[in-house]
Amino acid sequence: MVGNRLRIFLIGVAVVVASSSFGQAVNRVRLTFDTGNRGLAHTLILRVDLLGGDRGTDLLGFGEINPPETAGFPANVRSSADMTLDRGVNLRLVRKARLTVRGDRPGQDITTTWDIKSMRVDLPSGQMFWEYPLLNNIALSAARPSWETPGWMTYDPTGVRTKVRQMSVYVQTGGDDLRSDAGAGAIILFQDGTSHRVNICGETGMAANSRKRIPITLAQPHSLNEIKGVYMFHGAFLSLGAFNWKFLHPIQRFTNADGWDLKAFSIDSVLPDGATGTRSFDGLLKHYSESVAYSGNSSPVSPTLPVPDARTLNAKMMIFLHGEDYNPIDRNSLPEVVVYFRFKGQRSWERMVVRRTSSQGYIELNQTAMWSNNPREFTSNDSIFGPRSRTILRGTNQIWQSGRLPVEEIQVRLVNGPGTNMGSSYDGNRTVKIRGFWFGYVPNGGPFYPLADQMVTLDANIHDSYELSRNRSTRNYVVNHFMPPAR
Repeated sequence: MVGNRLRIFLIGVAVVVASSSFGQAVNRVRLTFDTGNRGLAHTLILRVDLLGGDRGTDLLGFGEINPPETAGFPANVRSSADMTLDRGVNLRLVRKARLTVRGDRPGQDITTTWDIKSMRVDLPSGQMFWEYPLLNNIALSAARPSWETPGWMTYDPTGVRTKVRQMSVYVQTGGDDLRSDAGAGAIILFQDGTSHRVNICGETGMAANSRKRIPITLAQPHSLNEIKGVYMFHGAFLSLGAFNWKFLHPIQRFTNADGWDLKAFSIDSVLPDGATGTRSFDGLLKHYSESVAYSGNSSPVSPTLPVPDARTLNAKMMIFLHGEDYNPIDRNSLPEVVVYFRFKGQRSWERMVVRRTSSQGYIELNQTAMWSNNPREFTSNDSIFGPRSRTILRGTNQIWQSGRLPVEEIQVRLVNGPGTNMGSSYDGNRTVKIRGFWFGYVPNGGPFYPLADQMVTLDANIHDSYELSRNRSTRNYVVNHFMPPAR
């Protein structure tokens, strides 16, 4: 992980976390100072106390620097020195540092002033760990021999802010077991839009009142604080997350909707010093049948674009349908689901997804869109599974056109299908149950799976089901993300 660094700016303070040694005890650090108009005289000793604890008053360790004879730390020059600590210090437990100057001999007075313009701490590997570019000079003198830095943003006693690649998922069942023929799993969604899939059921399922810890390795380092939320899936249809799912017999319909109880769910991060950070997601704890639950925050996704120009991205849209089983004898009365986008700063809606005929496998979306399942599975009997309406409407388009702002709102509409008056306001008696939507893009191409590891999620809601009918034919979703405008 050498070279991975996170820079955070807060009121002039820049904090840099170097991932290779963060969380491990160190006995030596390198200090670098930019000195102002008055340098640090060679007759002075600089002591640096590393402070921790809830109030930043506990001494974790200290070191001293004796500036070079004669030259000291010259004025208006950047100077560096290695400092050996009196004991090993875990730097993620350091809340702040205290700098103190004194004479280099007992009883010697401080007769000069040292102006500090900036301070930086490097790890033994040479990587920058913490930096404070001061807005104004800090002057240490006889009148003010000590100065304490602001709180270090690297302070992380619980481990939830430490970036790691190794995590584990802890699962505990309640009184109802998770059968081996089920399709249960979790998707961890991070604030940058990336995600990671965890197969909970596996090949053996979980007995009632049992526990399981599942180790996972992330593609990129993340901290527990960077988890936006977790989706918990159960049921064959919801294997859309690409979890394993099985059938007792190929002629039987979905047999893995047997319920189970989730009693505890948490994610642990394995820290470099051997400690463990933990974050619980109690919003997932419930009885599951064929359902989805979500636990997390509603803060905007902030993706890191894989390309310099957003106009080259293909945005992808999915609507999850989870409604009644359609009877093929009245297929002409089937409604259609149409998707509209509203871009930031606009009042009008633009139609993005629609299917023109019941036999059409592709949908007009300015470019390409399609049903993820064959259309006949949506409107007629399936030879194995019987009639069903569980399918996914999806589409692709370069929506970040020149000068266009990001998508701000998505609208799902129910309209008449190809039987009569196609595209007009729906006037039939059918209802369509909507599981929700997913909106994002694939950074480097690849298969089109919702919430798959290679997808970047801009926003999603697949846990709040609702029905559309002729009396309630639209549903709006406000898209919550920080996507830049097209250049």
